[in-house]
Amino acid sequence: MSPADKHDDAPSAVAAEIRRTVDDLRLLIAAKTTSSVVGQCLAFNLRRANDDNYDGDLRFPHRQLVFLLSLLAETEEPTQGTEVDAKDWDNICRLLSQAFESYVALFLPEEGQEITDEWSRVRALSMQAFLHYFHSGLLASYDQVAKRIERYLTPFDASLERLIGISGTDALLISRWLTDRAQAEVDRLGEYGHRLRQIMDESFQGARSPEEVKAKARTPENRQFIDEYLAAMSAFGTVRRDDIVTEFPTHGPAFWFRFSIARGEGPSLTFPTERCIAETRPLFRTSDDAAICPGANQYLIAILAAGEEALQSDPETRANFLRHRDKSLEDETRAAFKDLLGQGAQLYTTVFESADATHEHDLVAIRDDTVFFVESKAAPPTEPFRDPERAHTRIARSFTKGIQAGYEQAAALRRRLDNREQVPLYDDRGRELVVLDPNRLRKRFCVVVTRDNFGVIATDLALLLEKPNDEPYPWVVNTLDLEAIAAVWNHYGWPLSKLTHFLDDRVRLHGRIISSDELEYVGFFMTHGSLKWLLPKSGDNSLCQLEPHYSDVFDKLYRHWRYGLPAPKLNIGPPVSMDLRASLIKGKPVMSKPFYDPGKRVGRNDPCPCGSGVKFKKCHGK
Repeated sequence: MSPADKHDDAPSAVAAEIRRTVDDLRLLIAAKTTSSVVGQCLAFNLRRANDDNYDGDLRFPHRQLVFLLSLLAETEEPTQGTEVDAKDWDNICRLLSQAFESYVALFLPEEGQEITDEWSRVRALSMQAFLHYFHSGLLASYDQVAKRIERYLTPFDASLERLIGISGTDALLISRWLTDRAQAEVDRLGEYGHRLRQIMDESFQGARSPEEVKAKARTPENRQFIDEYLAAMSAFGTVRRDDIVTEFPTHGPAFWFRFSIARGEGPSLTFPTERCIAETRPLFRTSDDAAICPGANQYLIAILAAGEEALQSDPETRANFLRHRDKSLEDETRAAFKDLLGQGAQLYTTVFESADATHEHDLVAIRDDTVFFVESKAAPPTEPFRDPERAHTRIARSFTKGIQAGYEQAAALRRRLDNREQVPLYDDRGRELVVLDPNRLRKRFCVVVTRDNFGVIATDLALLLEKPNDEPYPWVVNTLDLEAIAAVWNHYGWPLSKLTHFLDDRVRLHGRIISSDELEYVGFFMTHGSLKWLLPKSGDNSLCQLEPHYSDVFDKLYRHWRYGLPAPKLNIGPPVSMDLRASLIKGKPVMSKPFYDPGKRVGRNDPCPCGSGVKFKKCHGK
């Protein structure tokens, strides 16, 4: 199937609009040098990683930049290329946003079309699933991606050398070396900047005229420093093949060959939903010996994507890899719950409800009077069709085999306890491990842990999950988020009661909240001390959308753990609620009761009253 064929089921007007936008983008970057385009992407990623207030006008930055760079790889290096200036970058971001957001039109009604509840329900799910699948990247820290490579790829090192020319272990080793070098460059530029400020301060001190300032600054020592500074700035981000090969003579050439690309070597692209070569080739060659990478995480994401694709595509490794994937997820889940529940927790893995090894369960975790019935599902989200009706059917079918099945497995045990049964659990040899006592285990939670991020399909189970009305929803969380949540609980030393407090309210929010990120729920809980503010009130059927900045607390904690930056302070307080309808009518943000006094004026540059630590204009004042 050709890329164009994949979009035959999309309305021609939408496809034509996307093509025009992509053609304009391709034409714009075709005249630009490789170094300036990739350099702008690197600068964007660096600023975004270090400035929580910076969004760069890109809603889906990872996927949008990967698509941009893949388009760049399709074009030839211009003979007289020009640099990307600020105006060019603004136009690039505008075109990227237009191309990606054009897909929303697939899910909007045509003129005069009757809008039924079923029509709206189908498209609400299809649109969110479509945007999440095609527009979201891997939401994980550098360390989490590195661990995923170690867990899932390195056991297949010999096969990877055969399939992609380099093992996961060696590729990871080289990428870490490159990342350390890049960090050293950043640190060195920081030192240069500090020295430059000193020179300026010393030059201005006691000077009585601009000429005197220049004379004091133009010492031989300062001129040498400026030359070094400019050279370091010019070379920033550049990776040289000779350096890699010198450091890694055996595997360096294979790494360079497998993960680098030059202009003109990429396949032709038409739509942002097509496979992008920049996802697996993050090094963009500017010469035979030099290349630029747009970000440290890109090395690891490329290794993971290339390795998993190769192992799943190869008939000799596919079955073994999938079995290893399932087992690795179960191990990750157990480790995360061990960290989350702390000392005193009892964890039973691969248990059965009968001595003849039937009715298997992945994990039963017990701490004090609380039990968690946990099922792990490693299958990734299915690719949605462009047609909303067909997409809904396909997504629902995949959901039934994955999250729904996991819920049913976990709920079977919970129901037995709810019915006051004493429930014995056995290992695969028929030995009794534990008896679940309903009189002791009064708090019971069903949990489904996925390997991948399913977006709104997991965060709002009211869209697809089928369950009895009198039973609570399960908690569905992907393993990377679960690890991050466990790390937060350990950092603050929070007790089990705080976790059950969160879960008691969390399972009541399905169908009420709009958010595709579980960490936004946890970030809200951390910021405001409770989810009670979001619970539905009698007669209130309105929806509430969480502000995406709530998950920023996890980024701040990660920078605290990895780089020693100050830990974020949790200033517990009530949230801010914005009335969307009133805001649209008045043309400016309107705050609503009861969360905040709308009579109190908040300036655009003031801290947002929600406690996010972000300026009001970047948070609830958008």
